[in-house]
Amino acid sequence: MKYSKQLSFFIIYMIFGIYCSDTLSLQLPKNELSISFQSKMTASELNIVAGTTTPVTITSSCTTSPPGNTCEGEVTFNLIPLNGLEIAKASTNAGPCQLKGGNTATCPVLVKDQEQQPLLIEFKADSKTRGKTQLDISAVGNFIPYSASIPLNVITEGKLIISQVPNPTFTISGAKIQPLTSKLVIINTGPSAALNVKITQQFATGIGADLDKDSTQYCNTNGQLECQFESITPEESPKTVSYRVTSNGYIPSGVYNSEINLTSDLNNSEESSLIIIWGKTILGYQVLPDLIMAKNDFQDQVKFMNTQPILSESNNRLTVPVPLTWSLKIPAGIIIKDVVPGSKVMTCSHTSNEVKCSTPNFGGTVEGSGDAAITLYTNQAGNYQTDLSWTTGTYGTGETTVTLNVY
Repeated sequence: MKYSKQLSFFIIYMIFGIYCSDTLSLQLPKNELSISFQSKMTASELNIVAGTTTPVTITSSCTTSPPGNTCEGEVTFNLIPLNGLEIAKASTNAGPCQLKGGNTATCPVLVKDQEQQPLLIEFKADSKTRGKTQLDISAVGNFIPYSASIPLNVITEGKLIISQVPNPTFTISGAKIQPLTSKLVIINTGPSAALNVKITQQFATGIGADLDKDSTQYCNTNGQLECQFESITPEESPKTVSYRVTSNGYIPSGVYNSEINLTSDLNNSEESSLIIIWGKTILGYQVLPDLIMAKNDFQDQVKFMNTQPILSESNNRLTVPVPLTWSLKIPAGIIIKDVVPGSKVMTCSHTSNEVKCSTPNFGGTVEGSGDAAITLYTNQAGNYQTDLSWTTGTYGTGETTVTLNVY
């Protein structure tokens, strides 16, 4: 008795919680091949993230006529070559799969009528891989031969973060800027590499940079700092650019921002700034980690500096007491876990969203007399604005705002 067999492949893509299925039906010649997508992915593409291994689960099913027979044969998956992308693994419970050159996997098909056979393929993409290709599928055996193609698209995920340390940078009032050492810190959160990374930093008039020897291979200082990296992978980060802040003359007292801009093919643009401060002023500022990750404790150090204290000529000590009271307001979503004053002369207290500290004599007689180390925690990524304000009696008041970027 003659009979016909129908073999169907149901492909289920599992990529970071996004699922779609393709039904590839092998039917008799008089029947048409049907391919249906129930997918959230644009243009029915299988998206593979650069720097990851992506598993694809495939299920083959069999329908025979008359019923009760078995579909036997093999299915071949052929990846059209794309630099840095390969089939890393293929497995099925019907027998061993054969891998060839990272682009081809051939697996046995042995499925009883009305039953299913699972098969797993893993695609591995280098962190620098970009572009589109396709996966060709062919199946042969005691069923009607079938062939089809699925578009593959290697996409990127990740972010570059840039910060300047130390920041702020201080110098002496009314004097030529000392050769202060500073550095840019660039971090790639991964998993994808960042390509075509460009950094520019525009300095205020009269201010420049003398590059560290190791940084000259990436950067130059033609009127502004310009750096270019072919790529920065997660494994290579943090990447640093070091230089000395210089000037060509005397610069008035004040606060100067030096804007920093970062771009790459990760489709994110970051801005930061280097703050150079000099003059007779008392300043409060926050020192934060280069990278703040959600679901981890991190420390926010509040510090105060008198950039031009009134000193005694005999013992180089501050002769005028300066009282200091300050407050740091923390937004909802961040938990204040602990506050440690920087010295015994300062007292601190805190509520769920505010730290308050005070000292009767700040200004240089006791190191760290206005400082405090605050342990914070958040379990949610995002941007959080903190507000630091202070009063110093006759020496005036001030305030600064800092946005915490939590990843």
